[in-house]
Amino acid sequence: MPSIRLPLTLRTKQIEHKTKHNMSTFLSLNAKDLVKGLVVAALVAVLGSVQTILEAGELPTADQWGNIAKMAGAAIVSYLLKNLFTNSQDQLLKAEK
Repeated sequence: MPSIRLPLTLRTKQIEHKTKHNMSTFLSLNAKDLVKGLVVAALVAVLGSVQTILEAGELPTADQWGNIAKMAGAAIVSYLLKNLFTNSQDQLLKAEK
């Protein structure tokens, strides 16, 4: 099936709209960053860990749930730090222009 290409001006406006309205600026976080970080990091940590445990033929123990929670917390902090140090143009460690 052939892909549909938008005219360059329309694509540029879509990118500008997305950048202006969805990304936080350098050294700041918005609520969307926080929610995305919580959801993505928690899901990755929980699903990845539980899958490994279940494949071994076991159910997660209380200690394993504690380790999963620590991994999810570390993933959340990593995601938020990455967003904190990324500007609205998706450039890492560069101030806004």
